[in-house]
Amino acid sequence: MALDGEPSTFDGPVRLDEPTPPARPMRLRESTTATWTVGRPFVPYAQMALAACGALLVGHFGPWAELLGDRLVRIDTYGDGWAALALIAAAVTALGVTLAADRVSTWIRWIPATLGAVASVVAIVDARTVTGHAVERLGITVSASLGWGLLLTLVGALTLTATGVAVGRLANRT
Repeated sequence: MALDGEPSTFDGPVRLDEPTPPARPMRLRESTTATWTVGRPFVPYAQMALAACGALLVGHFGPWAELLGDRLVRIDTYGDGWAALALIAAAVTALGVTLAADRVSTWIRWIPATLGAVASVVAIVDARTVTGHAVERLGITVSASLGWGLLLTLVGALTLTATGVAVGRLANRT
């Protein structure tokens, strides 16, 4: 018994002839990231997917084609850019829910990958439409070239697809 009445942790005198137990090795920090990412391996991929959504958003407002030096926002893409904005909003919402919750439903985890694939197909079809557009002026046929907006949309959509697959596969692993 200790002087304050509590049980003592003192086991008696130390005997020098007994071997001492080996020292416990010091553990290195397992992660240098924020504590909310520990045990959540999908977080960097979700952050990359959010950046891809940002690229999609910027690309949506950029020129999708250039024809004779004129930047054209759209060439017969039938309003696909507005559909892309809806896809971006849905993907960001699904990523936000996945990041905020500890466990989410399977279909919510796969929304970003699915929407990224849809946006990729739309961007590829629009790229083919743009490159197939030509104008004849003074007997010379000039083809349209891809604008930076459509290229950024295509890169963002492909990135969203790839990172969305990673988020879908890793989100509920603990």
